[in-house]
Amino acid sequence: MSYKDHPIYKAHERIGFPALHEWTQLRIMMTGDLEPIRALIPELRNEPFPHALLYEYITITKEEFKSHLKLVNFLEEKLRTVHNNGDGFWARVHPEGFDFFERERGIETNHNIVHTADEVLDLFIAAQWEYCK
Repeated sequence: MSYKDHPIYKAHERIGFPALHEWTQLRIMMTGDLEPIRALIPELRNEPFPHALLYEYITITKEEFKSHLKLVNFLEEKLRTVHNNGDGFWARVHPEGFDFFERERGIETNHNIVHTADEVLDLFIAAQWEYCK
């Protein structure tokens, strides 16, 4: 089944995919918190969410997202809190630069050793776009 046939997609289609404020889009992409979109159709809030629906709501560019990540010191925060055991994307300092990786249920995978902070941000952005686009 195409995501466009999903009942949640159809419900959002009925309300015309209202535009989300740029800040809301940035927050969704940075945190993965889909609540601003789920709240648009409260009766379906707890149903499985077709992530391809984000095609309709995320209009910011990768460049805008990267600028925002730099503005909020995203990488510094990830480096500071890497010891947390939360799921998601993380980074730690590595002798060659940075180790960017994914953690799910305490298991670290997809390690990427990169040399610069910009490369870490580019990996995060690519991962988020893959997830959301």
